[in-house]
Amino acid sequence: MVKKTELKIVFDTNVLFTGSASDLINTEVAKTVKENSNHSDLLIKWYLPEVVIHERVFQMRKRGYELLFSIQKLEKLLGHNLNINEKIIDSRINETIENQIKENGFEKLNLSIDKIDWQTIINNSLYRKAPFEDSEKEKGFRDALIIESVCQLIADSPSTTKICRIVIVSNDGLLITALKERNAGKNNVRILRNVEELKGLINTLVSKVDEEFINKIIDSLNNYFFSEENQEGIFYKSEIQKKILDKYQKELTLIPESAQARHNNQWFISPPNFVKKISQRVYLSSRISVEATGFKYVDKNAQTKQSSLLSMFSQPSKPQGSQNIFQNLFPNLGKEKVEVKKGETAFDVIWSVIVNTNYKLSNPKIESINYIGTNWENA
Repeated sequence: MVKKTELKIVFDTNVLFTGSASDLINTEVAKTVKENSNHSDLLIKWYLPEVVIHERVFQMRKRGYELLFSIQKLEKLLGHNLNINEKIIDSRINETIENQIKENGFEKLNLSIDKIDWQTIINNSLYRKAPFEDSEKEKGFRDALIIESVCQLIADSPSTTKICRIVIVSNDGLLITALKERNAGKNNVRILRNVEELKGLINTLVSKVDEEFINKIIDSLNNYFFSEENQEGIFYKSEIQKKILDKYQKELTLIPESAQARHNNQWFISPPNFVKKISQRVYLSSRISVEATGFKYVDKNAQTKQSSLLSMFSQPSKPQGSQNIFQNLFPNLGKEKVEVKKGETAFDVIWSVIVNTNYKLSNPKIESINYIGTNWENA
């Protein structure tokens, strides 16, 4: 029996973040794990470093504590004590996390304290070397511990690519820089910036497609879908943006909790990732992300501003009626627009193209456009 190649995948906190008080990981990560846990020739192990788990505990507790005020208001309304406090929240979050780790098939990546070179970490902190920030806040200690966890996993794993590959999924620039420095020359170690890139790698490995083949065409594929220099790519020719706006208008106008309005900002297109290959037709996925902002309106000098404008519209005989009409027409007059949420709405465009023996591309086709989800965080 041929032994399966191992693929060990380690997630950083920023990839898991959901903005939810109830979920350890976001929907996309959970779906990716579920869909890729039983390949016949690839054994995938999913890891969460201890530090990452504790960071998510902190984030979920913070969100849970924010909800306590609403519970206290409800208790006052009902005249009944619901007996929910910080201790109860802590206990339930710990229980939830343990259950979700088990349900999703994650393994905890434990950190051996005695194997850490503390002097190097201290020096890196003092001289602001990655992953420590060159700023007054001196951020980076938690990332340094994540790096140590990953490096211990690498040291304890086979170094041959055909036997074992190790992937770290993180979009933290300083953490990536430090990991690359620590693991330079190790061909079985890869650092990917998001789940979309991870899915592309897994699809490549299980499809028996030579990575060299993908590497040869990836730049051409990127420009074939979208190019900033011209409007010849599939994105423009197939009117992808218009299709998304028409099909997913509801998803693009959803207002986050605690906000009263939403504004969509820039659109970003990520490089394509491999999905599968059938004969000469190669299938790819291009992630499109729409940055968004959630606002609320806060009273600020409302009476002064409103009075000055009302003086132009009101009549002596019916001042109150004029005021009510004006307030109905301009409900946010005199209020300050405050940013409370930052978010990102993601879509995957699945497309395909023929690749001939000379790596020439032809006959593009849009297969589907799928809504992935929206993640919000406090501004």
